[in-house]
Amino acid sequence: MKSKTKGVLSIIFVAVGFIFSAIALISILFCILAICFGLKAKEEGSKKIGVVGVILGITLISLTFISIMIGVLYNYSPRIIMESCSMYHEENFDEWWQNHNAKYSKFNINKQDFQEFSLKRGFSKGDILLAIKANPEKLKVGDVIIFNTNQRNLVNHRIVHIKEINEEKIFSTIADNNPVQLSTERSIKEEQLVGKVISRPFFYRGLGWIKLIFYEQYKPIQSRGLCKSR
Repeated sequence: MKSKTKGVLSIIFVAVGFIFSAIALISILFCILAICFGLKAKEEGSKKIGVVGVILGITLISLTFISIMIGVLYNYSPRIIMESCSMYHEENFDEWWQNHNAKYSKFNINKQDFQEFSLKRGFSKGDILLAIKANPEKLKVGDVIIFNTNQRNLVNHRIVHIKEINEEKIFSTIADNNPVQLSTERSIKEEQLVGKVISRPFFYRGLGWIKLIFYEQYKPIQSRGLCKSR
């Protein structure tokens, strides 16, 4: 087998490991294969592609171990891939706010309020997000929650209003990049809550595309590709 082929295989193994990242043991196995093939490629002359395979393999296996530790501590699977553009932001926050402030003003949220929210810059399709289990008592306006709407995919949008009915908290959310609020997010019950997004690590940005690229062709045309402001 040629050294370049081994280098290509090392990168493919990383991609497969990422696809199976929800199953830690399989992911780690493919990462080990990626590192081994990458080292072989490097030793046999294909240094660049070999090094890329090794670095990607080490990065993914490290992140997998971190996720395992977070899962043990919080009793929750912490990695979520953003599959849509509903939380996308333009680079310039002022321009983004000018285009979207009207929908937040309905909930008495102004620019200063929003700038104090966690994840105020949103996130893009393909980003991998870190999440913890949602505690209804600790959630507040501005938090990004993950919830179930009895559809194929979970939804992760920002809380804009919280009320209490019969000692149960009811949450209302809206997506940063959606022009209006969806009917399915106006009254979210505690039983629908799945998690709370706590971070979008820099090294996770865009990595979800390794998995999403295999499913893009099955999505509606308007939902494919990179994000744009709505």
